[in-house]
Amino acid sequence: MDPSRVPGEAREPSQPVRGRDAELTALAAHLDQLRSGIGTVALVEGGAGMGKSRLLEEVATMARRLSIRVGSGVAEPCDTVVQLSALMDALFDGPSPILERAALRDAHTSPEQRYWLLQDLEALLQRAALEAPLLVCLDDMQWADSGTAAARFDDQLAAMVAARDEGLIAGIGLSNVSLEQLRHAAQGTEIVCVQNLFHLADRTAAPLLDACLRQGIAFVPFCPLGWPRGQDNPVLTSPVVAQTAARLGITPAQAALQWLLQLAPNVLLIPGTGSVAHLRENLAAEDTTLDDQALRDLDRVSA
Repeated sequence: MDPSRVPGEAREPSQPVRGRDAELTALAAHLDQLRSGIGTVALVEGGAGMGKSRLLEEVATMARRLSIRVGSGVAEPCDTVVQLSALMDALFDGPSPILERAALRDAHTSPEQRYWLLQDLEALLQRAALEAPLLVCLDDMQWADSGTAAARFDDQLAAMVAARDEGLIAGIGLSNVSLEQLRHAAQGTEIVCVQNLFHLADRTAAPLLDACLRQGIAFVPFCPLGWPRGQDNPVLTSPVVAQTAARLGITPAQAALQWLLQLAPNVLLIPGTGSVAHLRENLAAEDTTLDDQALRDLDRVSA
């Protein structure tokens, strides 16, 4: 990363933009809309070296002169993995951040909560925009798109193949992948395990589970007891799960875990365990049985 390009930093460009009158006029029109309370998006495209970053600097300067709050973020190659990094920089960094970091205390901020985190950020931005117009500038976002991510996926897979062939790891596992990524990886090497978000109330990864079963690949449901924790947990707070567990004389967690185990022989469970009692409860799930009524009832559970 260019050390002069600090995320969120407000600075005046050292030289005026030349020969880009049409682009600047178009960007100025977007700022006029923004000042009128109309949200808008401008996408600056082009090859390397054509001045995209310079245009973003200029529009940020124009916005500040109009008393529009500005946040700037720059994506890096690693953002194919941490895809919100540039946005977080734009919102929370710099001398006058759009959002205060304290706002994240009540947000979903761990990796497995990325869907809820987006909703939290959207709500925070909406509240900030009601107070005053704001501009978010994100540069080099090709590093966060699916095409670049695919290239990085191949690089990471190649590194794991090399580590396995050198005896450093026993096998290759994938986490948080799409069905296409699994197919792509399995064409080139042996995959022993896939871990994706999957539980009673979120079965989005069911096609992945089916594909793993057909190919003899272990499938590890991520967050098997549901997410988020606490009162918003769609599994452990489900009346259907609670009623089913009570009728069978087991705990809701055991009902949820046994439902996963009975789906397919390639399902492996690693539920979070915070105490010895919790560990024993989880282990006992293997010896529980769900009757036909339980399976029918649990099939109705959804987020």
